[in-house]
Amino acid sequence: MESESRCQESTPSRRSFLQLGVAGPAVLASGILGESFFAASARAASLPRGPFPKDAVIIDARSEGMPSLYTPESRSDPYDASMKNLAKARASERYHPPRPWRSKEESLMIRRFVLYWHTCRDKARPSARSWARQLGISHVWLLKVVRGLKEDPSEVRRLQAYGDPKFAELIRAREYTREMKERGELRLSRRAKWEKFFERYPEARKI
Repeated sequence: MESESRCQESTPSRRSFLQLGVAGPAVLASGILGESFFAASARAASLPRGPFPKDAVIIDARSEGMPSLYTPESRSDPYDASMKNLAKARASERYHPPRPWRSKEESLMIRRFVLYWHTCRDKARPSARSWARQLGISHVWLLKVVRGLKEDPSEVRRLQAYGDPKFAELIRAREYTREMKERGELRLSRRAKWEKFFERYPEARKI
């Protein structure tokens, strides 16, 4: 009987083993790999009791702290770290700016037509989606250009100095864009990238 009582006192309860299964990551993270199994189970028994989700990680407040999930050079705010990495990349000798989506002439014509649409007071003025579709852009980008023009009156005056835009000028500007695209000087859209991929690997269409 005495031996049975000693075994019951020294052997961790079933609840302790269950708690160790939940708090295992916390035990490993605390750096106490040298502890015995029973010491670890006793330490886990002192942690908060469940129920916990399957993927829950319990951190013992008495431990020194959990190691950071980020590398030492990225342990600051993620946005600040991204900005630092971007500045470092731009300072590199191998950095080159991304290719544009369209020619400068077409970009200028789009901004002129957006201003023309924004300042139009005709009741028959088309919607933002319809006007953006005719210009070959998204309505979100159209509204973004409008917000930029509202914040920059000098840009509005610069665009107004060109006069009212004409569709013949837009067609000519799109011709410049087409020539740049043929020379590979423009950024490819996602659809164009897939088309180029399938041209190179036609067997992938069957997958």
